[in-house]
Amino acid sequence: MIDPTLGLFVLADGMGGTRGGAYASSIASEHFYRKMRHWLRWRWTRPWQFRPAHVLRTMQQTLLAANTRVYTTASRDPELHGMGTTLVAGILQGQDCLVVAVGDSRLYRSRNGVVEQITRDQTLAERLLSEGFLDADDPRMNRYVHVLTAVIGRKERPEIQHYHVCLQPGDRLLACSDGLSGAVSENCLATALQREEPLGQLANRLVAMANDAGGKDNISLVLIDMLTPQPPRTVPQLEEYRRATATPDQG
Repeated sequence: MIDPTLGLFVLADGMGGTRGGAYASSIASEHFYRKMRHWLRWRWTRPWQFRPAHVLRTMQQTLLAANTRVYTTASRDPELHGMGTTLVAGILQGQDCLVVAVGDSRLYRSRNGVVEQITRDQTLAERLLSEGFLDADDPRMNRYVHVLTAVIGRKERPEIQHYHVCLQPGDRLLACSDGLSGAVSENCLATALQREEPLGQLANRLVAMANDAGGKDNISLVLIDMLTPQPPRTVPQLEEYRRATATPDQG
């Protein structure tokens, strides 16, 4: 979900079966999107209050409310028990991008041919790696790469990542679900994101790469180009794309 006027984007990837995953991602993304749009429209009339720390705090509070909403909905319907979703969202403010994330949906920044993963995966594999229990080349890592340690839709408060990303003209941002990042290597992503082509064509190319690599999960992605230096209330080009693979099994 995107609002180019406000520089707002939200991407969610659900889990808990086809129905549960789709419902969880819809509830969380729509709640966050609707509340932040309302807040941003009001805040634009008070630019002196539009500080990055304040925006990030509001984004985190809104995401916590979305977590409660998903959990409450699931607790009322036995068929939806256990549903949840990952989520990554951002607000572009001039040359800055303010980001919150939960789970393993990612945000990348491509600059001068180098791709940097901004968010970190909240998975058991990442935790074991960071704490030194496993090495990156340990074959046991594959067992834990899809085991999430934080998710939207649980009774407990999720750990919310937050970032203040500085951008330059020519930068390209990619927000995506693990249907893309789990199938396409970072080197291949870096090569693709350097291509000078319309964002729609690039999105199709990325989806095809994931499918060719044997990806079986749904793919959602948002592409953002920083075209020229942006004054504070002007936003860059944003495009959102959703593609389902031949055998979608997640929301």
